[in-house]
Amino acid sequence: VEVASRRMEVQTISITGGPYTEGSFNIGFEGSFESSDCLSYDVSAEQMELELNVLTSCDGAYVTKSMNNNDVIYEITFNGTSMVNGDVPSLVVNKCVGFQTDSLNAETVTLLIDSEDFPVSVTTTTEGIEGFTPTILTLTTNAPGDGELDVYVAGMLGGYRSGHGGLVKPTMQGNFDLSFGFTGDLNQRIGGDMNGTVLAKVDAGSYLVRTTHDMRLLINPDERVSIGGFVGIV
Repeated sequence: VEVASRRMEVQTISITGGPYTEGSFNIGFEGSFESSDCLSYDVSAEQMELELNVLTSCDGAYVTKSMNNNDVIYEITFNGTSMVNGDVPSLVVNKCVGFQTDSLNAETVTLLIDSEDFPVSVTTTTEGIEGFTPTILTLTTNAPGDGELDVYVAGMLGGYRSGHGGLVKPTMQGNFDLSFGFTGDLNQRIGGDMNGTVLAKVDAGSYLVRTTHDMRLLINPDERVSIGGFVGIV
């Protein structure tokens, strides 16, 4: 079995032309209508990381912040196990409030807001490769509450049983089977008698049919049996 080696995608958000005294933007994924809250021009790496991980289309991102002269660079590594595992859609940034420096006057600020001169950009520096993701299932059993258990005992036994001065509570017990990729009924009822319902079970890839009751009186040698569209000869 060959398992793909994952490579996490890395994208950078750069704010150039600073230092700024005002300005904000939000971020989202290309093709998505969802975006973060507005982030200040000097937002911390921790706050940007929090905003990214709040997005429903991102299940894991790690952010670092660095400076290159007056430029601010945020490096975003997508480390989620499902939605951002592999090639991730490019981030999109949108202006909330225009960016302003000490040297800009009101006329220039207005021009900056109304034009395409937006100092925040996104670059993909490492394209992600999807890695193996194990399937994790959570199995939960639900037992009746105490009151329901009391009713259950009374209903099954026709009254309450007492033991050591209290009710005898039934315990949860039994077993079940799991099958990966199975599309039919795992246990199929094929008849019934005075002993109860007859169930048949076939393991994946097996030609052996197991039943809860002896079926030799009902099925004879050389007879054909159809199970899930497959016809076999006994």
